Amino acid sequence: MTDEAESSVQSILNEFHLKNENISKLSSVYDDLDGLVQLVRRGQTNITLHCIDREELGQTNQVKQMDENMKRLLDLEENLKHTKNAKSAITPYDSELIRLENEYDNKSEKDKYLTNDRFIAYRQHIWNVKNPDEEMPPLTGEDNTDDEIVMGRTKLSFKCPITTSWLEQPLTSKTCKHSFTKTAIIQLIQINRGMVVCPVSGCNKIVKKDILYDDEILADKVKRAKAKAEEESLATEFYDVE
Repeated sequence: MTDEAESSVQSILNEFHLKNENISKLSSVYDDLDGLVQLVRRGQTNITLHCIDREELGQTNQVKQMDENMKRLLDLEENLKHTKNAKSAITPYDSELIRLENEYDNKSEKDKYLTNDRFIAYRQHIWNVKNPDEEMPPLTGEDNTDDEIVMGRTKLSFKCPITTSWLEQPLTSKTCKHSFTKTAIIQLIQINRGMVVCPVSGCNKIVKKDILYDDEILADKVKRAKAKAEEESLATEFYDVE
C-alpha cells in the first residue's frame, strides 16, 4: 500500500471515529452518509491490500496489528448506518440512536466481526497469500473456543464459473459470495430477463445486477495469481530447454 493510501486510512480512523456523544453532529450531512460509508469501505480495501503486501513479505505481526484498525472501520460503518436508520425512525432521533448503539456495543466479538462479510473477506484474502490452494479454516474468537466458530471452510477461485478462464473485472454476489467475469455474468443475466440462478454448481441463490459489486480486492488477487502462474510457466519452459 502506498504512503498516500496508508495516510488516507489513518485519516479515516482519526477523523471519523464516532462515539455516542458526538455522532449526532452528522445529522446535518444525512444526505452524504452513503458517501461516508463508501469512504470507510475504501479504507477497508486499503487495509486489506496493505495486509496482503505484508503477508507476502512475511511480516505477519504487522498483519495482526491491522486487525484492530479493520475492526474500528467496521464499527464506524455500523455507526454510520445507525445514524441513517435513526433519522428515518418514528421514535425521536437521539433515543433511537442510543438504542441502536447500545444494541451494537452489547454484541459479542463473534456477532460484531466474525459474522461480518467484509471481515471474513478481509481474512480470506490474507489467508490466500500463503495458502492459495487450501481452504481457509473457520474463524474463531480470541479465546479460540468452539462456540466462536462462525463460518465453514471456504476456498477462493480465480476462475470464472461461466467462462472457466481467469476472472476479468470480477463481480461478486452479496448473497452467495461467488464471483464472475463482469461481461459474462451481465450477459447471462440479460439473457434470462434480469435474474439467473448462480452458475456455480450446487448453489441455488438468485443473482441479479443489484446484488453484484466490483470486487477490487479479488481483482488484485487475480492479477497476482496470473503473474505467479506466468512465472512458473516460464520456469518450466526454461528447465524443459535445459
